[in-house]
This record gives sequence, structure tokens and C-alpha cells, in this order.
Amino acid sequence: AIEGIINTGFDDRFFSPDGAWGRGAYFADNPRKSNDYAPRDAQTNRRVIFYNKVILGVESEQQNTNNTLSAAPQNHHSVHAVGGWAGFQYHEYIIYRYGQALPYLKITYTA
Repeated sequence: AIEGIINTGFDDRFFSPDGAWGRGAYFADNPRKSNDYAPRDAQTNRRVIFYNKVILGVESEQQNTNNTLSAAPQNHHSVHAVGGWAGFQYHEYIIYRYGQALPYLKITYTA
């Protein structure tokens, strides 16, 4: 996945269909959330996350999950999943179209 993101960006053909807000690319403003999804390399014990530039446009703020989404709601460009409720500690931002996000920095770290 890391090399794919580096080579082609966030390609909507590979968005996960299993997210709480449907088939999209998920971003967070707190790196702790991203760390939860960054697998540890068994040999080096390192993890990789990206610092991204994401065009959110008009956000649809949501506090209820909707795993059937495959596009932002009408008249919106993204979903802002508001954090701080029912097991969703962090704010998440979901886009559904190719070209709305650009990997800007690759961050390699140990945790």
C-alpha cells in the first residue's frame, strides 16, 4: 500500500469498502488515529504514515456512521466524521474521489 500511494496517490479504485462512512479514503488531523492503522514492520519495528494535503471542499459533518456511502452527500465534497462520541475519539475526514488528496510527506517512525 505504501509504494502504491507513493506511485499513484490515493487512487479511488483501491479505497476500502469497509469504513464506517463507506468506500473512501480516510484522513485524521491527529496522528494517533493514523498510527492505529500503520502496521509495524516485523524486521525494523518501524511504521509509516503520510502527511497529506487534502481538499475537503464543503464538508458534511456527521456523527452517525453510514457505511453505504460511496460519494459525499449531495452538495458536499467530503465527510467530516466528528470525533468524541461512541468510540470515535478522533475527527476523521473522508473523501470519495481521486485527486482530492496528495501524499506530501512520508513519515517513518518507531512507536
